[in-house]
Amino acid sequence: MNLGNNERKMLRLMLSKPSIKWKLEDLLKGTGWTDQVHVAGSGGYLNELGLVEIIENKNSKVSLGPEGLRSLEQGLLESRLWNWLLSNDSENRTM
Repeated sequence: MNLGNNERKMLRLMLSKPSIKWKLEDLLKGTGWTDQVHVAGSGGYLNELGLVEIIENKNSKVSLGPEGLRSLEQGLLESRLWNWLLSNDSENRTM
């Protein structure tokens, strides 16, 4: 088995605590690398050799933008228009 320096460094780190599931941040910190491409490349090769198992999680975050925050405070424009129309006499309900 021919491992490069990066693969050896990462595998040595992981073998120091074999019972834990390593996160990307922990591998970067433990190896001293600042670019996650080293972890991805080394991990991919170690995975191909069957020495490690890679588990990937995908997280998505959705948040309100400026218009969404304004709608949260003031209500949706459609709702405000509808309430305005209903608050007027039927004879005055023109735009």
